[in-house]
Amino acid sequence: MNKKAVILFNPLSSPKGNNLDYPWNLIYLERMIRHLDIEIILIEERFDKDYIDIIRKTVGRLLFAGVSAIAGYQIVSGIKFSEAIKSICGAPIIWGGWFSTVFPEMILNDNYTDYICVGQGEVPFKTFTERMISNEDISDVPGIGYRKNGNI
Repeated sequence: MNKKAVILFNPLSSPKGNNLDYPWNLIYLERMIRHLDIEIILIEERFDKDYIDIIRKTVGRLLFAGVSAIAGYQIVSGIKFSEAIKSICGAPIIWGGWFSTVFPEMILNDNYTDYICVGQGEVPFKTFTERMISNEDISDVPGIGYRKNGNI
């Protein structure tokens, strides 16, 4: 498959890998972009602990990767995933979920992400994805934050 790809990642909630729920957050995002001509790859870390091979298969096609995280261990796991994306293919990373909504500056001040989605993310994420596909400006998308020239 030569389509552009998007990876959506749900990190582990604890080092033991015992996420308690189905990754509804990823399903809600996926349904907003499934009509687009892209390959959507959902990674639930408790089932796909060795996601490095999945990332490698998207080199040259990965439009961006998304991480949805709450506070706690998901931050540790999400950062590891983001660093893997950056080291393998350098694709942009967007973080969403509770953590990026409450601490947007903290996330954007570190080097593991390029964009954040704050608040209810489905509609901003859809617009963000459409604009990334068409290589359009995202600066006026409500709910999307980013770093440009060192400024948030």
